[in-house]
Amino acid sequence: MPWFNAKNPSAKDPVMSLLREQAATTRKGVSIALDAIEGHTGIEESRKNVNDIEHEGDEIRAKVVHTLAKAWTTPLDREDLFRFSRSIDDVLDNTRDFVRELHLWQGNAGEHADVALTHVNVALRDLELAMAAEGADMRRYCLEASKESARVRRAYESGLAAVYTGEITMDTLKTRDLLRRIDVIGLRLSESSDAILDGLVKRGL
Repeated sequence: MPWFNAKNPSAKDPVMSLLREQAATTRKGVSIALDAIEGHTGIEESRKNVNDIEHEGDEIRAKVVHTLAKAWTTPLDREDLFRFSRSIDDVLDNTRDFVRELHLWQGNAGEHADVALTHVNVALRDLELAMAAEGADMRRYCLEASKESARVRRAYESGLAAVYTGEITMDTLKTRDLLRRIDVIGLRLSESSDAILDGLVKRGL
């Protein structure tokens, strides 16, 4: 069964459309976190904004679960699409927690956090595109997202190296813990692309 309506190529499977919306909403949350650490937006405003986005993400996630439960057929196995949605939700939840901790601790996440979150942003864009693609194109976008997730881990490791080569202070401990939160974001992001890649293998796509 084709994924697109032959008369209207943009009329895509409703589950995939919701997953694309979920990835796009999560990317908004990451952009808020980037603005916060780059000083473009005040930390209190950023915390409020990311909380609002997280609630929006929860609403979309609920729609995904409901639509999956009611759908007769899905482009990939339900469990793989569910895993993708859950992992993307975890990315947004941890992004919210990162901004909250940045606010509570009045910490400095450092330049490596900026680099890592930029890779997260790119990966989410790849996953957003993957949800609008099919077959080989979907695989390509997911593989690109997986590569970006690996770059998040490398930025985290570089950040830790910088922390541990200097004097250990309360400020550097805050930076370390903020970097750890970003590493968790990267891990959940990697799980999301793996879920779709697993689904593609199962369907022989």
